[in-house]
Amino acid sequence: MKNSWQFTWLPVLRLLVATGLIAAALGYRPSSRSIASEPQRHDQMKDPGPCPHYWSRFFRNHNVDTSLFLAGRQIDVPEYNDCQRLLVNTSSKPDPVYTQLKFGNVAVIWARQGIKEVYETEAPIGNAIGRPFYAALKNPNPTTTRVTAIALVWTTGTYKPLGMRAGFACIVLQWEGPVAARLPRNYHAWMVPLARQQPCVSPLDLPAATAFYLGAQELPAEMNGNVPDEIPPVARWDWDGHRGEQYVGIACPSGWCELYGENPHTPHGHHGSPNYHVPTGLNLVGHEGQVVRQKGWYDQEYLASTISKSGTQPELDDAGALGTVFPVPALGTRNTQDYHLGDFVPVAWISISPLSKGYAGKYGFSSNIAPPQRPDVNALFLCRDDGHKKCKVKMKHQCSPTRDQASGDLYYARLGASPDDPNGTDFCVDFIGTTLGVPTPGTVRWRWLDDDQTIWVSCPSGCCQIHPPPK
Repeated sequence: MKNSWQFTWLPVLRLLVATGLIAAALGYRPSSRSIASEPQRHDQMKDPGPCPHYWSRFFRNHNVDTSLFLAGRQIDVPEYNDCQRLLVNTSSKPDPVYTQLKFGNVAVIWARQGIKEVYETEAPIGNAIGRPFYAALKNPNPTTTRVTAIALVWTTGTYKPLGMRAGFACIVLQWEGPVAARLPRNYHAWMVPLARQQPCVSPLDLPAATAFYLGAQELPAEMNGNVPDEIPPVARWDWDGHRGEQYVGIACPSGWCELYGENPHTPHGHHGSPNYHVPTGLNLVGHEGQVVRQKGWYDQEYLASTISKSGTQPELDDAGALGTVFPVPALGTRNTQDYHLGDFVPVAWISISPLSKGYAGKYGFSSNIAPPQRPDVNALFLCRDDGHKKCKVKMKHQCSPTRDQASGDLYYARLGASPDDPNGTDFCVDFIGTTLGVPTPGTVRWRWLDDDQTIWVSCPSGCCQIHPPPK
């Protein structure tokens, strides 16, 4: 089933990859300078601190090539991707207590552009004996086995549970096709660290010796009637609280895949994050409930302390603020006509762990379990403005909404129980238009800040970033 925001031309990418023209197909031009002449390696760049919206600018400012071949034009569309500081379990034991976790390096994962179309057009490996990565494959069959580079990763340091090193890595998935066969599959995956990301476009030519094996578990799309829920073509970092390790969640050929470290010294197997059911009180009927049921639509992570300590590493919130943000249904299909000037329109619900101290009451948050049991708890609304104060906001701090293009819209956000909640908290919004031809999926993401978090949410023709109050 095609979505209004998926590309119709992406099946040709397989041919373009084979001929080395993928960058042109995605609208990118490699840097004119020689890769060998780059003055700074990708694995030597400084910690970016807050997760950038424009990763292309971040890399350009560090004078390195910005043509990320797997991410393509989605490089600057955070709703497809995920960025945060990965949690480190300092106890080196399973079931860590909260005080034995700390924030580590910034890490970003980009889902491959058009990943669903790539799955649909991926050919079997055929006679791949002799190609470098063939040695890593698990019982390959030349007529059924597919090998696909599905994601690109970049980080500032190591993360041992996933075999990550400073710099780039690509995630390679071995799977059995075709996509149309909705049968249990044997999946295998690898994290492959690389000095440069260009080789990801040809996974069978990657080095097998440095590939870090990942366990892979598929969660099939849930069925509603005779039609499965939609799996968004995205990636995100997830958390196994039982093992105390981060893992990868990503769209895979017939569902959602969880990729995790296969560590023989870890006595407990993989335990994924919770799968949620739709509460009756949330009033989501049928497929509307997929934004709660299906991972990828929503985002969940531990939030940083709300108290900034200059010169120190970011810390966890006092008692473990686990934050989950859920989009409203069909968010990605909206256009500007769905946001009448001056009207606050619901876009998301936010859950903040009842254990949290620092976030209790912050910005008007109520502590509540995930998912929210009613639509009037920590609801987030957007209002489109024309610059003439149509939204009638009651700001608690001074700010101005921004837009990155003259023709872009101005937005405000409100956190409260209803669009006209007199006790709601109003925020300015930074509107960032997407690259021409790249629609925004109807997902939401936390944006990592070292002493707080804010939210990226899909809005018409772009991404709306909720601007936090000044510290």
